[in-house]
Amino acid sequence: MSTQVYKALFFKILSSGAQIVFLLLTARLLGSEGRGELTLFLTNLTLLQLFSELLNGPALVYLSPRLNKSSMIGITLVWAVISNLAGLFILKTFLNIETLHPTELLLTSFALSLYSAWLMMIQGKEKLSWFWLISFLQPLIQLALIIILYTQGQLSVINTIYGIWISYSLALVLLLFPLSSIRNTEQVKDTKESLIQMFKHGVPALLANLAFFLSARTVVYMMEYADPSNKSIGIYSVAATMVEAMWIINLGLASWLYPRVANETDKTQQALISTQTFRMAVLLSLFPALIYLSVPNAVYIYILGDAYHSTYYIILLLLPGVFLLNGGKILWNYFTGTGLFKVNYLASMAGAIVAIALCRTLLPYYRTEYAAAIAVSAGYITTSAGLIVAYLYYSKTLVKELIPGKQDLQSIFVYVRNLRSN
Repeated sequence: MSTQVYKALFFKILSSGAQIVFLLLTARLLGSEGRGELTLFLTNLTLLQLFSELLNGPALVYLSPRLNKSSMIGITLVWAVISNLAGLFILKTFLNIETLHPTELLLTSFALSLYSAWLMMIQGKEKLSWFWLISFLQPLIQLALIIILYTQGQLSVINTIYGIWISYSLALVLLLFPLSSIRNTEQVKDTKESLIQMFKHGVPALLANLAFFLSARTVVYMMEYADPSNKSIGIYSVAATMVEAMWIINLGLASWLYPRVANETDKTQQALISTQTFRMAVLLSLFPALIYLSVPNAVYIYILGDAYHSTYYIILLLLPGVFLLNGGKILWNYFTGTGLFKVNYLASMAGAIVAIALCRTLLPYYRTEYAAAIAVSAGYITTSAGLIVAYLYYSKTLVKELIPGKQDLQSIFVYVRNLRSN
C-alpha cells in the first residue's frame, strides 16, 4: 500500500483528534441541553449542505480533472448563494423544521459550501498535501477559538457557532493558495458544458448523500419530537460522534482512493486498489473497536459528567453498524469515482428506510437515545450490505478477496517500523 495512504490516515487522525476534543469540551461545558441545541444546529447545517452538494458536492472530485477551473470556481460561488438561500427557505416553509439561529446558519453554510467545494477541487487535482493540511487546520482553528472563548468566560452555544463559522472562513482563505496553482488540463472548456456536466453528476451524488442523511440523521428530528428538552439529543450526539470517529479510517483512505479511482481509466486497476483499500479499512477498524469495548462507562462519566451516564451503552449499540460502514464507505468512494452514484443512492435509501421505520417502532418502548442508536446501527448495516453486494457484482470481485489477510497486516507493521527507524 502506498505511503500516501498512511499520510492521509495520519493527518485525518490529527484532525479527528481536534474534533473529538472540541466535542468533549462542548459536551462538558455546554451541558446536555446546550450540546443538544448545538447538535440541532449542526444537523440543520448538514441538511442545508445537501442542497449545496447538487453542484458543490463530491462529484467535483470526479469532474475537477475534466472541467475548466475558472468555470468551476464561478459556478461554485454562485451556487453556494442560491442553494443556501433556497435551502433555508425550504427548511422553514415546506419542511417546517425549526431553524435555530437562521442568520448564523446561513453564514456558516455558505462558508462550508465553498470550503467543501474548493477542497474537493484540489483533491480531484491530487494536490493531497494541501488537502490534508487544510483539512487538519480547519478543526484545529475551530478548537483554538473555543478554548479562547472558554478562557475569556464567553463560551455559549451562539459563540460556539460563530467559532465554527470563522474556522471555515479562515480555511477558505488558505484554499486560495493551492487553487491559484492549479493548471487547466480539462477535457471540457465551455462554461455551459461545464455546468451541464456538474448537474449531470451532481444530481445522483445529491440523491445518494440525501439518502445517507435520512439514514444517519433523521432520528435527531424524531428524538426532538420525543424529548423537546434536547437532553437526549445531546447525550446521543456525543456517543454517536465518538464512535463515528472510527470513520477517520475510511475518510483518510478515501482522500487518497477517490481521486485515484476518478483519474484511473483501467477498470481492473480501479477494482484492485479499491479492494486493497477495503481490506485495510476493515483491518484498521478492529483497533478502535477494541478500544471502545474496553473503556468502561465510568471513564465517560468522569470526563463528561453524570448526565452522560449512558454513553458507553449507546456506543455499544452503534458499534456494529459503524464498524461495517467503515468498510462500506470505501466502496462508496469506488462507485462515486467510477460515476456509479445510483448504487450509493439505492444502498443508502435502503438503510434510511430501515432506520426510520425501526426508530419509529422502538421510540414508545425504549429510552429515546437507545431507540435511535439501535435504528441507526441497523440502517448502517443495511447500507453496508447493499454496497458490498453491488461491489461484488460491478467489480467482478470475489468475496474472499475482501477478507483481510496476513499480507495486509504485515504492510501496517512495515510502515510502523519504518516510522520508528526514521
